[in-house]
Amino acid sequence: MSEGNRKKLEALDRLAEELVQDILLASDEEILFEAAEDEPDLAQYLADSKSVYKLARKSVGRQAYETARLAVQHDKVAASTSSVLWLSAEKARKLLESVIKTNSADALPLKLAARKGGDLSDSDVQSLLEDLRELGVISSILDQDADE
Repeated sequence: MSEGNRKKLEALDRLAEELVQDILLASDEEILFEAAEDEPDLAQYLADSKSVYKLARKSVGRQAYETARLAVQHDKVAASTSSVLWLSAEKARKLLESVIKTNSADALPLKLAARKGGDLSDSDVQSLLEDLRELGVISSILDQDADE
């Protein structure tokens, strides 16, 4: 930034500071008098401003409510469509092993064959099974297990 531009910005900052101080030091009567000069029907202007504020606040509240409602709905749908979470850790590991054994490495969208699932946590196993279910690799197996 050039020296000239910096001096102009500093002058602008000093002016802004003076204006803020002028407003802060003014009495209520002085502020109301200046506002009345700018807006002849000050009472109506204040009523309109309050109305706009309430409307904006209500709108923001509706948006926050709708966002929360959609998040809850999404969580309910996700929970109801999950067919893996009901599996015990042991059954989930056996199912993953079975999927790895019965599918070639090329057939699996995820390259699971190399890992054999040995170093996965229980939640990792269930997460992988859920991913495979969403991809359609294991839906029929899970449907059969759910019927049992």
